[in-house]
Amino acid sequence: MVGAVRNAGELRVRPLNPDADGESLAQAKAVWIVRRSSSGAAWAQIALLKFARHGGDWALLIDGVERRELAEQFLHAEVGLDRAELPPLDDDTHYWVDLIGCRVRHRDGRELGTIERLETNGVQDWMVVGPHWIPFVDAHVDAVDLSAKEVRVDWDPDWLRD
Repeated sequence: MVGAVRNAGELRVRPLNPDADGESLAQAKAVWIVRRSSSGAAWAQIALLKFARHGGDWALLIDGVERRELAEQFLHAEVGLDRAELPPLDDDTHYWVDLIGCRVRHRDGRELGTIERLETNGVQDWMVVGPHWIPFVDAHVDAVDLSAKEVRVDWDPDWLRD
C-alpha cells in the first residue's frame, strides 16, 4: 500500500507482510498498481526505475512519475508484482491471493463462508470470513487445500454471540 510520497515522485510503500524482505521487488522490472474506488478498480503495469529500503518501508520510483504532484495520485494505491517474479513457496506456505475466495469450513463440516481478504496486525495474520476474523495460526487452521479451494478451521461461529 502506498502510504506516502516523497520529493521527486518517490513512493513509500508499506508491505502487507511485515516480515517481507523485498528481494522480489528489488529484482522486478515492473510493478502493478491499482487504486480502488466506488466505480471499480483496474490494475496497470508500470516500469520500476528504482527500489530502495526505507526503514520498514520501501521507496519506489516508477516510470513517468518524476514529480511529487504526479506521485500523489498513487496515495493509498495497492502495489503488486507479476506472479512469475515471486519466489517459489514451500509446501506449507501460501500467497494470500491464493486464499481469497476459498471456502472456510469448521472441522465438523459446517461452512463458515468465504475468505474475503486477509489482514495483519503485525503479530499475526487474520482471515476475514464475513463477520469472522479467524487467526491464521496453527491453533485454528487445520488444513489448506488450494486444489479444492478450501480451508478447514477450528473456529466456532458462536464465539461471536453474546
